[in-house]
Amino acid sequence: MVQSDPTRTFTSWVLRSLLLVSLGLLHHAGFAQPNYSMSNGSGMGCLGVLFDSGGEGPLEYQNGEDYTFTLCPDIPGNVIYLTFSNFDLDQSGPQNSWDNLSIYDGDNTSALSLGTYTGTELQNLIVSGTVFNVTGCLTFVFHSNSVGQGQFAASYSCTVPCQNPTASAVMSEPVPALICQNEMVHFDGSASTAVLGNNLVQYLWEFDDGTSDSTSGA
Repeated sequence: MVQSDPTRTFTSWVLRSLLLVSLGLLHHAGFAQPNYSMSNGSGMGCLGVLFDSGGEGPLEYQNGEDYTFTLCPDIPGNVIYLTFSNFDLDQSGPQNSWDNLSIYDGDNTSALSLGTYTGTELQNLIVSGTVFNVTGCLTFVFHSNSVGQGQFAASYSCTVPCQNPTASAVMSEPVPALICQNEMVHFDGSASTAVLGNNLVQYLWEFDDGTSDSTSGA
C-alpha cells in the first residue's frame, strides 16, 4: 500500500510556489529599466526617464548645479533617443548665465555638440544619437546659476540611428563678410535635404561667437 505524506506534499507545494514567485521577480527585474536624476556619473538602459536633480515629482533642480551625465544604450548598435515631455529652465539673471543643458553625441564632452538649450527650447522635442555615434551614448552637461529654478524630464529609449540630412546654408553677405555692428544678416538653410522618406523639422544654427539659434522646418 502506498501512503502519501501530507507534510511532504505541503512542503513541495511551498517550494514550488516560492520558485514560481522567484522566477516572476527575476522576470520582472529583467524587464525593469532605471530612471535617472541628473548628477555626475553615467547610466545604461533602453527604457526609462531622465529627470533633473529634483527627480520625479514637483521638486525642482537647485541653484549652482554643474553636472555631467552620460546615458548609454544596453543594446549594441543602438543609440539613445529622448523625448522631452517637460523642459522649463530658468532664465533669471544675465543672459549668458541662464540655466542651460548641453548635449553631446557620444560618451564624453569631446563628442559632436548637439546644442545648448535654455528656457523651453526643448519642450516636446526629440534628441537622438546620430549614425556617426559609435558608442550610442549621449552626454548631458547641466548648469544652473545662483538664482531661479526649473525642471526638465525626458523619456529615453533606444533606436537604430537614421542617416543624417545634408546641410546646405548660405547668408545674405558675400564670403568673407565684413559685417558692421547692428547690421542685419540673413541665413538660409532651405537648400538642405533629408534622406528619402524623411522631412526636415528643425534647423539648428551654431555661430563662432558661441551663440546658437533654432528655427522650424517646412
